[in-house]
Amino acid sequence: MEQYNQSYTDYIRGLTVDYLTSTIEEGELETLRKEVKDNPEAQLAFKETLVEYNRPEVQEFFRHIEVHNQLPESLQSEIFPEKKKRGRTRYLLLSLAAAALVIAFSFVWYPVLFHISSPKQVASQIILKIADGKSISLSSGDKKIQAGGTTLFNQDSSLSYTTTNTSEEVTGMNTLTVPAGMDYKISLSDGSKVWLNSATTLSFPFKFTDKRVISVSGEAFIEVAPDADRPFTVNLPSGRSIEVLGTSFNINSYEHTNTHISVVTGSVKVKADGHTLNLKQGYEAIADGSALKMASFDASDVLAWREGKYYFNMTPLSEVCKVISRWYGVQVIMDNPASGAKLFTGNLNKSFPLTVFLNRTQSVIGIDYYIKDNTIHIK
Repeated sequence: MEQYNQSYTDYIRGLTVDYLTSTIEEGELETLRKEVKDNPEAQLAFKETLVEYNRPEVQEFFRHIEVHNQLPESLQSEIFPEKKKRGRTRYLLLSLAAAALVIAFSFVWYPVLFHISSPKQVASQIILKIADGKSISLSSGDKKIQAGGTTLFNQDSSLSYTTTNTSEEVTGMNTLTVPAGMDYKISLSDGSKVWLNSATTLSFPFKFTDKRVISVSGEAFIEVAPDADRPFTVNLPSGRSIEVLGTSFNINSYEHTNTHISVVTGSVKVKADGHTLNLKQGYEAIADGSALKMASFDASDVLAWREGKYYFNMTPLSEVCKVISRWYGVQVIMDNPASGAKLFTGNLNKSFPLTVFLNRTQSVIGIDYYIKDNTIHIK
């Protein structure tokens, strides 16, 4: 048997692992495609790595970029005998440690690398509806927009503004709507910043008075500018609210009956369903319609959406499909209700074509899908 160049094989395997874990750079992806297409040695390394990756325990390991740090030191020293400059090598060594192979999975990923056809995202726009009823498109490309006495600066998926008007025009509530498939950032008049995930609505005034009050429906990460004299209040669906002075936290209220408020820095007071809960950094409140519970949370998971990633841990496929609809702006229909109950663990990377994720899901939990009239059908 021909003796392959080990460093080249390791390189291809490393690129393959980055591809499978959605961490590969665009230039590296093109390199991987070319090498696998033209070089039999690369083809073999690619297919072998696919097989190793699809072991359930290996997939669980890859769920987090630095999850290997959770392993016992004795096991870490065995798998990672010396620290490497590139994280890819750590992942590769774990793949090589896998003892058993699942050959069938290798034939699922190979065609996906070269034949990608995802449903088209429905075109929509980010809209700002100001207090006087006028609607302004923030997707038009206009970088400077005049709205009465307020000047809007719209650039790089971010909005800031200045105002010279002191009338009701600037204290009335404006509504910023971010549609499915998009995200946006806004800097408020007091210096607070709000990052809005897809399918999210924010209501806010151009200028705060003696109170700072906004409303959020969907998901948002908020950095509140400190102001001891003016607490910052966030109203949520179903009559819930959050009160803070200066802190940062994430709100997920897509499901109005199951809202999560996760405190990244500082502390917040949460009022929901007739209960009040004081939260400190590292804890989240979960309001499920009847009670208000407190739990610790993993910030890298909760905030991953800001980097275009979403982590799932034993999540029903029906819930996964809701995220797909919001992030890609496409409709997903569950033709087979039983498939919706299947559990999925893995990650979704928004920068990759949706079919990459769908094919991975197909191979991992044994579902099938097809795309018709720009709609994804799960069988």
